[in-house]
Amino acid sequence: MKSYYNRFWEHYHKAKEALNEGDLPQAAEKIWGAVSAFVNVFSLVEHREPRISDKRKKEALCEFVERNIQHDSELRTLVNDFSRGHIGTLADALEKLHKFFYGGSRLSDEDLKRFLECGMKLLSILARHIRAIMAEGL
Repeated sequence: MKSYYNRFWEHYHKAKEALNEGDLPQAAEKIWGAVSAFVNVFSLVEHREPRISDKRKKEALCEFVERNIQHDSELRTLVNDFSRGHIGTLADALEKLHKFFYGGSRLSDEDLKRFLECGMKLLSILARHIRAIMAEGL
């Protein structure tokens, strides 16, 4: 689990750097990488196995959000502002960032900007949660 924790922070910081440098494809991929690493920490705690496929990662992200949205006002605001409360729409947008990096998803400049902003906000929220998970020693 420690390797996924470290990977989360590595991708999180590299996403910030890529955004600052204007490398949007790299930022998109690093956001997905950080989300993916977080999901694997969460899945190891909850299900004792990481999530390998993108589909299962999105499902685990939705599970995490559903479990935490009621008592995390920042998370609730993000989901409501981004997708009117539709958690799956948020997960789909993050996957589109991943596909954008590989050229498998075409995004308008407006959508790309919105997805990247949302992704970075989500990472700051996940950072708080991953610290708490690791502090519990799970």
